[in-house]
Amino acid sequence: MKFEWLPPPWRGNPARRLHPDLNPSQPPADAELWHRVTVAYDRRDFDELAALEILTRNSDSAPIPDSMGTLCETLQKLRDQLDRLLISLAKRRQEWPFDQLPVLDDPIATATRQAELGVRVITTEATRDERKPWLNQLLDH
Repeated sequence: MKFEWLPPPWRGNPARRLHPDLNPSQPPADAELWHRVTVAYDRRDFDELAALEILTRNSDSAPIPDSMGTLCETLQKLRDQLDRLLISLAKRRQEWPFDQLPVLDDPIATATRQAELGVRVITTEATRDERKPWLNQLLDH
């Protein structure tokens, strides 16, 4: 059975991890997940495949919650982790080079900066040309 219709992130990931021929000593919970994967492939259910990909991504990950309370606690921990990551991302966006994005989005500011850099290049080249004979003299001795 071929699954060319599946986009690359889903092709084979959960199926390969749960396939009974590749994992003969899999626990019953994985057998149930394998059944869900095959049904999702047959139905072309990308949402279910996405969920199964997350559930099977790391064998060291936390077990599937067995109660609504545990699920809510896990969800809150994940939300807290997401908040910390978003704060970290916001801090990174304030650092160079990301702090230059507003300038890059402004055509006038970009043109002004290009002109400034053009002048610096011309000045640097002129200084280099002035010092080249002096540097050559030093290297010859």
